[in-house]
Amino acid sequence: LDLQVTLRNNGANAVSSGAAVLSSPAVWAAVQSGTASLGAVAAGGTAVATFRVAVAADAPGGDSAAL
Repeated sequence: LDLQVTLRNNGANAVSSGAAVLSSPAVWAAVQSGTASLGAVAAGGTAVATFRVAVAADAPGGDSAAL
């Protein structure tokens, strides 16, 4: 499962080399690609981070995973 997250720089200054990290405590939701490089993000600007998450075949139905 590829999860895309849009992040916004709410600060007053640009970020020259942003990064985002995703993790999960759920044992049945494995974050396979948990670090995304965002590059430069202007003040008030946005960047999209893509993470890869694998869900186990025996994951409990109807449950949700904290990410």
